[in-house]
Amino acid sequence: MDQGFRRNERLIAVGGGITQDIVGFLASVTYRGVDWIFVPTTLLSQGDSCIGSKTSINFGEFKNQMGTFYPPKEIVIDTRFLNTIGERERRSGIGEMLHYFLLGGSDTYSTFKRLHGSALKGDEQALRDIIVRSLEIKKSFIEKDEFENGTRKLLNYGHTFGHAIETMTAFSIPHGIAVAHGMNISNFVSHKLGMIDEAHYNEVKGIIKNIAGTEQIRGFSLDTYISALKKDKKNTQRGINVVLSSGFGEMSLKEMSANGILVEILQEYFERENL
Repeated sequence: MDQGFRRNERLIAVGGGITQDIVGFLASVTYRGVDWIFVPTTLLSQGDSCIGSKTSINFGEFKNQMGTFYPPKEIVIDTRFLNTIGERERRSGIGEMLHYFLLGGSDTYSTFKRLHGSALKGDEQALRDIIVRSLEIKKSFIEKDEFENGTRKLLNYGHTFGHAIETMTAFSIPHGIAVAHGMNISNFVSHKLGMIDEAHYNEVKGIIKNIAGTEQIRGFSLDTYISALKKDKKNTQRGINVVLSSGFGEMSLKEMSANGILVEILQEYFERENL
């Protein structure tokens, strides 16, 4: 405002997901909406957050509680930016993108399984292939349900459990790695409920362990984790909303009580199944 910014001008965001959320949110509320352009520079923003139109900012200790749906007018992806990020950031981006390939079905999972090793090492072509396919899968969900009233909610696979890990660890675990852990928890719950067999659970767990590396979740109480789960914005007064798996490409939304079988399953998970 002090510099004379006007409604017919535009904002340009160059950076990762935090820059995207802040600029996108400001663009959506300034003069009731001004144009903006996004140039994502991290793997997580290039392969996931750059499309979908969501803007989300944290509110105190609560993650992504404030936001709007406001897409940029243009997105420019240049994978040469990925030469500037470290291994931990690559793991985070690849961990986030994994959930699209599991949602996409067995064929897309096979593609991810083939490429992810090279991508973790920073191979540019492997990263480019994973980014393009990840965005294609996400795009197919967004086109069916832009404002997340139905099918798009399945994109939260791994995120409710992952967001609780972020909250509980004061965001010291990178988002995509927390989501990878969240998918493993979701799959364990699914297995315990008889939705997937042990072979499927172990297959995906092996991939997730490769991505998470040494980023383990240790030294906390189950009560602390349940408390963090209860704060997720997708919950209702009746319970915790989680996306569970019945197999590749077969996810479903389930509302679970924070005081029932979910607690028993989570206790077993953190006692013996934690990565």
